[in-house]
Amino acid sequence: MELIEVVMDSYSHETASDFARRGMELYARVADAIKREASIAAVADSYPDAVYIKAADSQIVYSNPVYNREFSTSAPAVGRYPTTFLHRSVSAVSQASDLLVLKGADQLEFLHEGCCAKGQGVLLRTFKKSLSSLACPNMAILGITRVERRLETPAAEQQHDICSAWQAVQQWDARDHLIARKLLAGQRLTEIAEELEVSNKTVENRRNAMYASLEVKSLPEFVKILVRLHDRGFGDFGL
Repeated sequence: MELIEVVMDSYSHETASDFARRGMELYARVADAIKREASIAAVADSYPDAVYIKAADSQIVYSNPVYNREFSTSAPAVGRYPTTFLHRSVSAVSQASDLLVLKGADQLEFLHEGCCAKGQGVLLRTFKKSLSSLACPNMAILGITRVERRLETPAAEQQHDICSAWQAVQQWDARDHLIARKLLAGQRLTEIAEELEVSNKTVENRRNAMYASLEVKSLPEFVKILVRLHDRGFGDFGL
């Protein structure tokens, strides 16, 4: 598992401490709600940063609207595992920091770069606090993440393109993925239609819909994007 790389930036020590202080204040309110078996949403839904609570296996058991907007994709995060929807640049740091907390770190604060749900590169500040002292079986970690800055560098724009493409691919169904793999393997529409026992027009329509979702107009452009996704570990396209 990758180590957390803390991004050095111009933020002052006071700013970092203020973020942690506010995190501890929210923790106290969340802990009180848990002890009283009251609504966590009433405490954290209006918080200006992304707030989430994870079980020991990293399943999201609570997420506020900011978290869902910034990091989840087509559905609310509750009940899901971060590895199924976070961009891998964020997921790797998420897993590593969760492990540190589960192994005994009481709290963490760090800066890291990643990609949000909209596909844009972002600089993030995250605070995590162990909930182990509350002895609540399904709540292990409180997390707060702030988007410090949207990144507008050429690298970030390239990251945006690849993340946007991956978001589009995630909306394809199983038949779309199968057709895409066959196109990447060099099969013609007629061959694919025959194997799938559908009409040529059906395969053509699905191919065109996939083209449109990736904003491409030709097979070479289509192949180029899927190869980039495959090479960067976003998915297995049989290459």
